[in-house]
Amino acid sequence: MIKVMVKHVLIIIVILASVLQQHARAEQGQFYGGSMSYKMDKQANGTNMVTIELITGWVLGKGPCGPGCSRRDIGRSTRSTRPLMTRTYLDYLGNYTSDYVNRSTGKWETRDMNALVLSTYNETVIAVSEHEKWEQDILHFSFIMPTGTEKLHINFDGEYWRKNFTLQRGTVRWHLQTRVSAAVRSDTGKTNQSPRSFAKPFYRQGISLREYLFA
Repeated sequence: MIKVMVKHVLIIIVILASVLQQHARAEQGQFYGGSMSYKMDKQANGTNMVTIELITGWVLGKGPCGPGCSRRDIGRSTRSTRPLMTRTYLDYLGNYTSDYVNRSTGKWETRDMNALVLSTYNETVIAVSEHEKWEQDILHFSFIMPTGTEKLHINFDGEYWRKNFTLQRGTVRWHLQTRVSAAVRSDTGKTNQSPRSFAKPFYRQGISLREYLFA
């Protein structure tokens, strides 16, 4: 009887710990949104070098800029502060994957790119609003397009969006994606380049007595 009670208590503790951990991670959701694009350059050896550009917006001091982020940090690399934000949860600032067609099976597969990104990235703080409490960072990383691959998808996923930022209830994951194509354009004779976009992390619009946030 005592063993059964202990077992039930342990199960309850595990469940509570899991719930509390998920709640803590949801409370830490400080992501405002961003954009992703790419460019492709032909190398001397005939391969294609792909460079991904990722622009992200965060609650001030809760993103790659790190604690105490201010306007003085604009133009600074995040190499020294990014690790401070991922000590508790390695995926706090998001995960990177690629989707591609396996030439042997003809099916889409997903590959983890976190190790590649974290070992080669270059990230800089590009904007800070101390009044509106947000920061914006730009990250670049590069890789060689796999031989024989015409297209692949680069994904940036994470959890969670800024609390109370979306109209959806509960926690909401984010997903950014750019589709890389090695196809040559018939009009330019060169590979395509994706459009680039740049905007504030969010806009606050007052309507009557209510305020709305727009990504």
